[in-house]
Amino acid sequence: MSTKPPSALALALANIKEPFQSRIIEKYLSLREAYVGGAFDASGLRGGVFAEVTLRMLQDSLTGTHIPFGTPIGSFEEECIKLQRLPKTAGHESLRIVVPRALSFL
Repeated sequence: MSTKPPSALALALANIKEPFQSRIIEKYLSLREAYVGGAFDASGLRGGVFAEVTLRMLQDSLTGTHIPFGTPIGSFEEECIKLQRLPKTAGHESLRIVVPRALSFL
């Protein structure tokens, strides 16, 4: 019985816990496939889904809880602002400030 070695993405994201790691990889690959295939409208929609999964991962990492998968995110912008307002002790600046701002930009 052979096992497939982990992908480069899985190795790069090894410190991200499940179910976030597999969902981020799945959504990223789907986004990339649409973009490479010239399906730019689909790329935009898939980029939004990728951003939602990433937001949930950040919420869990910084606060210990996240909006459950399958539950709509009310105001994406407001959820990003909540992360930016967390105290410095919650996590590294890149996770609290930089990434949420980048996600809002998407």
